[in-house]
Amino acid sequence: MRGNEYGVRAYLKVIRQLKNQSPTLTITQPTSNSPLSEADTAFVPSISVSDPDDDTLTCKYYIDAETTPRDTKMATSTKTAKTVNFNSINIGTLTEGNHTMKFEVSDGKAAAVTASVAFKVDKTPPTLGTVTFSSTMTGITISGTATDSIAGMDPYPYKYTVSTKAATSWVTATTYTQTGLSPNTQYTATFEARDIKAHIAKKTQNIYTKAEVPSKVTVNNPTSYTLDVSVTDGNPAATQYQISLNNNTKYVTPEGTLTSSPVWITLSGKKITVKGLSPSTAYTFQVKAKNGDGVETTQSSGVSGTTLIAPPAAPANIIATATDKTITVSWEGAATATGYDIEADGVIIDRGTSTTFTHTNLYPGTPHTYRVRGKNAGGPGSFSAPISKSTLPSKPEVPANIKAIPQSTSVTVTWNNVPGATGYDIEVDGVQVNNGPNTNYIHGSLTPGTNHTYRVRSVNAGDKSDWSSPVATTTLVDSTPVPVNLKAEPSYNQIKVTWSAVDGATGYEVEVDGIRIDNGANTTYIHKNLIPDTQHMYRVRAKKNSVISDWSAAVISTTLIEAFGTPMNFRADADDTFVILTWDPVADATSYELEIDGVVMDNGMETICIHEGLLPSSEHSYRIRAKNEEKTSEWSQILNITTYVLPSPKDFTATVTENSIKTVWEEVYEAASYDLEFDGSIISDIRTAEYESTGLLPNTQHTMRVRAIGQNGSSNWSEKLTKSTFFNGFNTPHISGLARRTSVYLMWNPMDEAIAYDIEIDGQIIEDIADTSYLHNSLVQGTEHSYKVRAKYESK
Repeated sequence: MRGNEYGVRAYLKVIRQLKNQSPTLTITQPTSNSPLSEADTAFVPSISVSDPDDDTLTCKYYIDAETTPRDTKMATSTKTAKTVNFNSINIGTLTEGNHTMKFEVSDGKAAAVTASVAFKVDKTPPTLGTVTFSSTMTGITISGTATDSIAGMDPYPYKYTVSTKAATSWVTATTYTQTGLSPNTQYTATFEARDIKAHIAKKTQNIYTKAEVPSKVTVNNPTSYTLDVSVTDGNPAATQYQISLNNNTKYVTPEGTLTSSPVWITLSGKKITVKGLSPSTAYTFQVKAKNGDGVETTQSSGVSGTTLIAPPAAPANIIATATDKTITVSWEGAATATGYDIEADGVIIDRGTSTTFTHTNLYPGTPHTYRVRGKNAGGPGSFSAPISKSTLPSKPEVPANIKAIPQSTSVTVTWNNVPGATGYDIEVDGVQVNNGPNTNYIHGSLTPGTNHTYRVRSVNAGDKSDWSSPVATTTLVDSTPVPVNLKAEPSYNQIKVTWSAVDGATGYEVEVDGIRIDNGANTTYIHKNLIPDTQHMYRVRAKKNSVISDWSAAVISTTLIEAFGTPMNFRADADDTFVILTWDPVADATSYELEIDGVVMDNGMETICIHEGLLPSSEHSYRIRAKNEEKTSEWSQILNITTYVLPSPKDFTATVTENSIKTVWEEVYEAASYDLEFDGSIISDIRTAEYESTGLLPNTQHTMRVRAIGQNGSSNWSEKLTKSTFFNGFNTPHISGLARRTSVYLMWNPMDEAIAYDIEIDGQIIEDIADTSYLHNSLVQGTEHSYKVRAKYESK
């Protein structure tokens, strides 16, 4: 029995071996023709396998034509279906397009079972078709299509965006219009398309909405030569407009002038003033706009406006008459004027239709200025040229300090000047004489030892003073003869005056242009350094101890015009080893001769000479004359110059703060110390080549110069340096004044870089004063005045 059982089992085993069954294979992932993309960075290929014989299965997969498997997995207990997940693969490493994934399963006994599946790799966005953008005044329309040949388009493939507005959701529509936009405004419009793998293609374009037609145009604010054109619309401020008039015959420029060529302009506040029009003329304006893309609107309807009548011409024949307290101004009426303004001392007064004006409550002897203009519906016309008129002065005072100085044959009467007087009357021995503005009178041709009486009164345009108290005197018995043969010999820039000597004279006085000069015992006087073609007056009197003669008759002489003159302003500037000589050029001179320490040299046409190589502290003399082919001028006066012991300091500079100025300079060899002149005061014994002045006021100007001091003397002063301390606000001059009886002399410190100054006097501004002083004159004694001054700069 045992032997029989054994035989049966062996038989069954052989049968089973002869009937081995192949495994089964089902592809789970990827599915057939499924699209994959670069986003599938960890894609897991997957299959389901089973084996009726419960064999252990070897599972592999390949892509396309690969012969080496990408991955191998083992499956056991395969009698029931098993899922086999291979290691993940990055689909992005595959090329775009169609691919095949082949799976292979083997039980190691029979032939391997294989199965393949096709799939697609899509790595690019869709291809855009025609995409267009268009606009209206308040909307933008976007149209477009797209295709994708690999994965295909998403079921909702399109999205639209217009900047400042929310984007649409993904939609199927191929056209979209965004409304509710502003005219002539740039928006960014975007069309987007996506495929089934969420690849997105897009096109973006900046596009302007159309400009709004300027439908509301107004013309107003007429003057004689201008009209205002205003536009009311929804366009933004930067919109450009074209304004034409009279059927496009003229166009308005950005400046408001007219041109024959079309021009586009922007309107400040949607308004422009059109200039250069003719008075009393109608003009018709039309306006159109264009957007930022240059698309123009149609023209608005025509709107008309008429300029006003031309202002009247300036009135003529302005006449002013005065009393001591009033001035009356009258003028001729101007054609087309319906009224008049008068400007009296800077104040404009409406005179209605009157052609006269009386300025009242004025002070005597004060000047006043007036000008007049006409006006009508076209506005005020031009002012007339200004006229000035002064009120008559008040009665002058009686002259004081009357003196009668007798000579043997004459009496000289003098008195003090009277403010406000324009002339004087003198009563000479009972006879009234008009003495003009002179404050002296010579009563001549008298007999020695005779008695004479004088009194004086002052005169002006308003009245005459009372007579002074009489002054009596007697001519002298002893006498000194009057010098005779008085002669004047003029040249180009000097006049030589000579006269005959008087027997017994101890001296002579020369009156030169009204100035009395003691000439000692000399009978010659040379009036030097004169300007060519100027007139001068001379007279002489002799002295015998205390007895003085009468004045000689006056002689008048004029310097020559064409005479060849001595060089003027001959000057020298010395240092330690050189002297710089300069002089003014002489007309028609072809060269100059210099006499230097007695040696004459030709300096050519140059008006400067530098005498170099000198010893310190050495003495030198110089004089100059001019020459040409025909003439040689007289020598100038001799200049005696001594060089300095040391050279003057160089590179003199300063740095400033609000309250200090620090000066520095180049050290001078062998200098023991330095002197610094600061605003005229000398600071001595400075041991270093620098000095800081502290405790200064802000915004004040200071002048400095420096010299070196050695054991045997000093150097010349350096060039002057002027600096102002800083100011913690805008520079403001400091003003001061000197008050006199009828005037105030104003002064202020100069401001760095100021080009001019304005001064306010009693509320009235006088502009563009170039100097740093001003005389406010013709004032009434005892009156009070206020002043302010400000500096003017190029960029302030």
